Amino acid sequence: MNEDTKATWLKRLSKAYGRVGRPIDRRLLTLTGGRFTIQFWQPMGALHTIGHKTGAKRANWVLSIPDNARFVIVASNFGRTTHPAWYRNLDANPDVRLTFHGRSKAFRARTTSGEERQHLWDTKVTTQMPIFAVYEGTAAPREIPVVVLEPPPAASS
Repeated sequence: MNEDTKATWLKRLSKAYGRVGRPIDRRLLTLTGGRFTIQFWQPMGALHTIGHKTGAKRANWVLSIPDNARFVIVASNFGRTTHPAWYRNLDANPDVRLTFHGRSKAFRARTTSGEERQHLWDTKVTTQMPIFAVYEGTAAPREIPVVVLEPPPAASS
């Protein structure tokens, strides 16, 4: 399969998932505490943020790539030219919770840049989910943020 055919196939699959699979997946992930997804091969987690305008608690299911004590998440928004709302929320308040495989932990979100972003994009993101390479083209000129969720700094005594 050539690269153009592969990219076209991945775009169609992503669009179909967005229309049909995503609503089913949200319910399934919520009911099982993130243990089961129709994307059974993808590590999904519930990202809990505080709304940047309303202050209301929000939860969104995101691809959550484990990386030692931290997680890598991607604000792809299915390759759209705008950032997803949850990204604006964590940009305003980087203290978040992630529920992954039924366990919830606090993290501090940090958007990567430069070499660190490129390294994570090449070694973690597109390796885990090849469609993100296609999204990179459709999201242009927006650079898709790669976010690291790190354990929060220890409280000072």
